[in-house]
Parts: sequence; structure tokens; C-alpha cells
Amino acid sequence: MTTGAAETGRWLAAAGAFLIVMIAMAGCGTGAATDGAPGASSGVPGTTAGASGASSGSVANPPGAPDPGHSTLTIGDTVWTFANFSCAFGHAATRSDTSSFSGLSDLYNDQGRYLYMLVDIDDETGQDRYEGAGVSYDISIVDLQHPDAPEVDFGSRQDLVVHIDGDAATAEGSFDDFSTDGSEEIPGSFEGLCGERSRR
Repeated sequence: MTTGAAETGRWLAAAGAFLIVMIAMAGCGTGAATDGAPGASSGVPGTTAGASGASSGSVANPPGAPDPGHSTLTIGDTVWTFANFSCAFGHAATRSDTSSFSGLSDLYNDQGRYLYMLVDIDDETGQDRYEGAGVSYDISIVDLQHPDAPEVDFGSRQDLVVHIDGDAATAEGSFDDFSTDGSEEIPGSFEGLCGERSRR
């Protein structure tokens, strides 16, 4: 498990990425709807199964409301299904000189933990690309409210690749579990469909 300055830096980076996406979505009313508390998602909050325990619930999406999107993240034997996936395509939408794509899903699990998942594509050359030299990919899912004792804290390894096809995003690769001691390579995959109000 990461500790000290490295762990602090990782959590600050995660929180910063979360805020970037939420600011980008605010301009078009997209993203996880909040009403005084983070993660108060529109649509079905989703389900998790496996090591984190099963949870489920539902909140009706108002008739005629834009489709909030959906996503599924699988890491080892654990599957998280989210009833929202808000995306920002390109530098103008992500409000970043390097982030070519950012996608966010969130939910509360049965233990009251607020989990958010972030999908990022960064182009360090500033060319706003999804692939090629200088492009990196990252998927993380974290219990943002409990950084000192996270129930869920996974981050992708360098072999993970994210593919964008229209409003759909898919990925395959391996992950580290930062909530446990040691660094075990765990296979994982992701698929998501961005909500109708995702920003371009």
C-alpha cells in the first residue's frame, strides 16, 4: 500500500481530477446530480458485488429527462454497475491542456461509502488525441470520503488502454488494489456509454 507523501499526492490528484470533471459538466447540467451531498446520482445508483459486498437501490429518472448514461467496471471478481456516466470530450470540454477525455460515474454502496470512478485519457503533447505516442490512460475507483481507511481504492496499471468510439468507451488492462498491502496485478475491464448531456 502506498504511504506518506506518495499516498497524499495520489489522493490529491484524484480529488483534483474529480473537480475538473465536475466543473466541466456544470456548464451543461451534466454529471452526477448533487443536492447538498456528493454522489446523489440521478437514475439507479447501481450495484456492486464481490469483495465490497452487494448493494443496490433505485431512484427514478424523471420522464423525459436526458439519459444519464451507464457504465460497468470489473476488477477481478468484483463488478460495479453505475447508472450514470458523464463525459467530457476534448480539451475545451475537460478544461485542461492535456486531458483529451474524462468520464465520471458514482454511487453510494450499502455501507454508505461514496464511490466514484474516473476514466481519463491524457495527451502530454497537447494534440488532444485518444491514442499514439505520449497518450496515457487511467481508470480509478475510490472511496473518496475515507482516504485514511478506504474500503475501495483501485488504480489501473500502465498496460490499460481505453478506446473511444462515439459515445462509447471500453478498456482492458490490469489494476492495483491500494487498499491492501502489497501490489497484486488484477485483471480488469470497463465499458460505458456517455450520458446525453456529456460535453464536447
